[in-house]
Amino acid sequence: MVYLLHFDRPFRHMRHYVGAAADLLALELLIANPGMHTRSSMLIAAKKAGVRFTIGRIWRGGAERADLVRSHQNHTRHCDICTCARSGVALP
Repeated sequence: MVYLLHFDRPFRHMRHYVGAAADLLALELLIANPGMHTRSSMLIAAKKAGVRFTIGRIWRGGAERADLVRSHQNHTRHCDICTCARSGVALP
């Protein structure tokens, strides 16, 4: 699965992170403790800085799909949280 994480506040130049996980359980573990479940130094540093992550969107696919989503670079338009905020719709 491919996931887009929405940061509760900007970290350096990032507001989102795109990655791939084997399943939802792996993604939940990554969010709870990125230092143990990812090689992404950016997520580890963001977590240490107190940034919280929320799942902004999930797609089917693996690493190739994650690369495709990353290549679009405008992650705000893919993020359901940002889309709702722009349109004034409250999330459940």
